[in-house]
Amino acid sequence: MNCPRLLSSLLALSCAVFLSGCLGYEEEMTINNDLSGTAKITVTLPDKLDSKLSDVGDAFTEAALTKRFDAVKGVTLVSYTREKDDTRQPQVVLEIKFSSLDALSKAAEANPPAAMLLGKFEITKDETGGKRITRKLGTIAPKEDIKEESYAQYVMHFGKALGYTNSTRFDGANDTVRFRYKMETMPSLQPEIITVVPKPDIWKWLAICFGSLAVVTFLVWQIYGQKK
Repeated sequence: MNCPRLLSSLLALSCAVFLSGCLGYEEEMTINNDLSGTAKITVTLPDKLDSKLSDVGDAFTEAALTKRFDAVKGVTLVSYTREKDDTRQPQVVLEIKFSSLDALSKAAEANPPAAMLLGKFEITKDETGGKRITRKLGTIAPKEDIKEESYAQYVMHFGKALGYTNSTRFDGANDTVRFRYKMETMPSLQPEIITVVPKPDIWKWLAICFGSLAVVTFLVWQIYGQKK
């Protein structure tokens, strides 16, 4: 298989749920310095999965998702929980890990509806040599109207301090950005989530390493050198 189809299928099904009267998409993602990472995805299903939506409910069973994940390269299902269907607005919660942001982009490309929520990641270098991560959402317009009360929420954690972000809800102490979009406006606005991971300061790290080595050498001399 050339690309991760599981996540694209999951997000496409999420779109089907949203267009049918439902309710929300929440994503919390952690991106490591090598651009691998993990994500927790919460999809809210309709109050009742009637015959019209029964295929959606079936597609969100653990067995169905596990089967799809087994065929995926670069994306792994870590955990799965699902509330009972008779629960008001039952939720499916998935925790996944991915080998790269490129794998997530290919997942969306494999199934166009996924681009509505997952979007497309583009990695470039900024003028300082840092990694500029541009995530464009809503690149595919749905064929049906989206309910006004439907929202998509995103939380993204990074492994190091960011050099820049266009988030108005930036938590610099925890290197976290947050975004919330009204889903009906996403196809027309095609919002972008932009973050820049700075280039490592090699000289700074060399100075730290040499400084640490000097301290260790001094301590060793203090302990053993003076005993001679």
